[in-house]
Amino acid sequence: MSKAVASLCSSSRAKLLEVWLGPGFEDNYARYYDSGGWTDSAFVNYFAVTGDHPEFANTTEELIKSVHTFSSKPIVVVNFGHISPVIVSWTAKRFPQLVLLNAHRLDAPISFNFNKFRAMMLANVRTGVQLDSDQFVYRGADVLFDSTEREVTKDYPYPILPVHWLARDPEGKDGYEGYEGYDAFRCQTEAGDVKCPKRTMR
Repeated sequence: MSKAVASLCSSSRAKLLEVWLGPGFEDNYARYYDSGGWTDSAFVNYFAVTGDHPEFANTTEELIKSVHTFSSKPIVVVNFGHISPVIVSWTAKRFPQLVLLNAHRLDAPISFNFNKFRAMMLANVRTGVQLDSDQFVYRGADVLFDSTEREVTKDYPYPILPVHWLARDPEGKDGYEGYEGYDAFRCQTEAGDVKCPKRTMR
């Protein structure tokens, strides 16, 4: 963590490390976080609401509901946008497993999605499962925490990453065609033939 934030701390972007608790979530925070400001395990989400468009807040609320329905773990949601009426309706009483954090947003032209990594750092979760707002938790999801604790160790300190839904496979028939950004996976040589490296199991 110290290495991850060192370059930010010593620059004009130090404010990107500022995070503050959503009003009314003090009890939820105290229930899940220790005196050093860390929690052992939680789902982590990032999102933003801009202007009068609450779509992402509405979708994120469905994610929060799914965690409360199917998991015993808390969910730490980091808001990088405005406070909308939907967010105001989120209360600690309504969502006792929710810890709502707020942080400054990244300025353009940096992609908003880099806030995903910031959320992982700002949430202070020792064993986390990161979820986008259009993902939902279902029965049995808590086993992901056991898998992470077992597989991510001091000897192998890397996150477990999912595979994107598109095949990225030039021989595949499941959605590759029509996505121009995936042409790089055709592995063309200077002679123009296709010679991709041997792929591992997805």
